[in-house]
Amino acid sequence: MKKFGIVQAIYYDPKMGPEHGTDVTSELSAQIAHGRLFYNGIYNFILPDNFKRIPKKLKIVIEFSGKQHTKYYNENEKIDLPSDLGIESQKWWETSWVQVILVLGAIAGIIGLIVILR
Repeated sequence: MKKFGIVQAIYYDPKMGPEHGTDVTSELSAQIAHGRLFYNGIYNFILPDNFKRIPKKLKIVIEFSGKQHTKYYNENEKIDLPSDLGIESQKWWETSWVQVILVLGAIAGIIGLIVILR
């Protein structure tokens, strides 16, 4: 299974740069569910706004499968990590339809074996 985590997240005024921003790593880490960070709303609902009425940016450094990646977002832009990095490739056997077919095939095989052994 691929490991996903936020190393650092900074919410900042682009004119001042991320080094003068607010560390929001814990706020975004709390939003991770099922190995993903998906947020499609107003950042100010989860992030402190220390630069009011200024369009901000969000810099997120994540670790995914042992490698660090950095992604920048404009204020209130949809976040979908790790998909936004374009590196998430699902194997054919990880797709849900293949898993359903395998489970149904296993059940059919067990039923067939029970019928044959009777």
